[in-house]
Amino acid sequence: MRAISYSDILLDDEEILNEIYIMDTKRRISRLVVGSILIVIGILVSVFDISLIVLGIILILVGLYYILSKKKLKEVCVGAYLLTNKRAMEIELKKREMPRIIRSCSLYETTPLLRRHYTTFEEERGDIVFLKDGRIQVEFDDIPSPSDMIKTVEALLKSSNVEEEGGS
Repeated sequence: MRAISYSDILLDDEEILNEIYIMDTKRRISRLVVGSILIVIGILVSVFDISLIVLGIILILVGLYYILSKKKLKEVCVGAYLLTNKRAMEIELKKREMPRIIRSCSLYETTPLLRRHYTTFEEERGDIVFLKDGRIQVEFDDIPSPSDMIKTVEALLKSSNVEEEGGS
């Protein structure tokens, strides 16, 4: 994965606390569909022209191989969820372009809530929403360790309240 610079979108004295990439699987024509088409063409070639039977058999074998082979689909990074010491942001990432903020909110004006939470064999996952006046400002979908991220935000807010009270 390429190194991403967020310097153009970060505020003064803003530090990234957590960065979670949003991955998407590249869409491809189903291997089953392509393999089936090759098999059908191979059968048709073999049936309609006996002299091309070898070509038909080759097409059938390639079609079977295509269906039975297991090729992993390529995942592509399409965005990121950023948690900084000031904001929660959803960022769009496109090739050869600067990162673009889709949604953002101040941590000091919103309340983070764990909306959906589940545990698989490997990890804890869930959704976090940042609410202001009962409306969702930013939503982090299907992220790892959502309760840890909420604890981080709460600790940050608690420490900033202590600093404000101590500074008065």
